[in-house]
Amino acid sequence: ETMMASIRTCTPQFSMKRMVKDYVSDLYLPAAVGRQAIQGNDYAQAKALAGWKKAVREAWSSVHVYVPNVGNITTTVSESVAITAHVRMERLSPTDIAVEIVAGVRKGEDFDNPVVIPMTVTGTENGAIVYTGNLSPSNSGKLAIGVRVRPNHPAMMDPNEMGLNRWA
Repeated sequence: ETMMASIRTCTPQFSMKRMVKDYVSDLYLPAAVGRQAIQGNDYAQAKALAGWKKAVREAWSSVHVYVPNVGNITTTVSESVAITAHVRMERLSPTDIAVEIVAGVRKGEDFDNPVVIPMTVTGTENGAIVYTGNLSPSNSGKLAIGVRVRPNHPAMMDPNEMGLNRWA
């Protein structure tokens, strides 16, 4: 009886109908809208994005990030920790990049179930752009914390599609 009740309540979450609906609403429809935007006006958006990507690739070697206060941070669950990053770059502006706190349990070279928190510009210091963000761990245990800088453009389909990152 308990098993039958579980099957009745869980089945809608794992049905083929729900899966097709999710594919259509989450993948196919956004891709179609993106295609229309890219093809419109004689592919103007695609050409602009390609030019932007070329400029970012050429300037990416000038991007450097320094995080003065990451190391052995001790905190309790839900206690907020402020993290500051200093970013230097040439020929790029803050609108060309995203600076993010990435935290999670370290598994080899990767994070397991990482939490990504956007950082915001709070000023400049000695020629560097200063970003700040707050990390509030929801679980106890040892966390690996890093700051990632990556290219950012509203027309990119995936935030990591360029494969460019700087870490601190």
